[in-house]
Amino acid sequence: MDLTPVFIFAIISVALYKILQLFVCRRERLAIIEKISDGISATRICEMLKNQFGDYTTLRWGSLAIGFGIGMLITAIVALTSNWDTSIPHFYQYRQMLAGGIIILCGGLGLIAGYIIESKQRKDAEK
Repeated sequence: MDLTPVFIFAIISVALYKILQLFVCRRERLAIIEKISDGISATRICEMLKNQFGDYTTLRWGSLAIGFGIGMLITAIVALTSNWDTSIPHFYQYRQMLAGGIIILCGGLGLIAGYIIESKQRKDAEK
């Protein structure tokens, strides 16, 4: 069975679809640019981002970074002080899973600590 006509039809169909999609997307992009240029300034964008993410974004990222750092430190201490039997099958995979688990756990604890600090600061600001 010769599939050449099927491939030719498929190639022509895809090419036509992509050409039509190019023109339609171009019109949509031009419409979006017109809407954006009507009334959005840099200060308005900054205000929208501040309202969306809040005032405590740096606290959240900082607590996450501290949690990851503590997790890496605990992982290093566990790896250096433990005398594990390396003859266990898949030993290195288990060790990597343990390391990843500790790091993610401490990162989550860091985010929870950041949330607690943030909620306390909001309560103090409301008083």
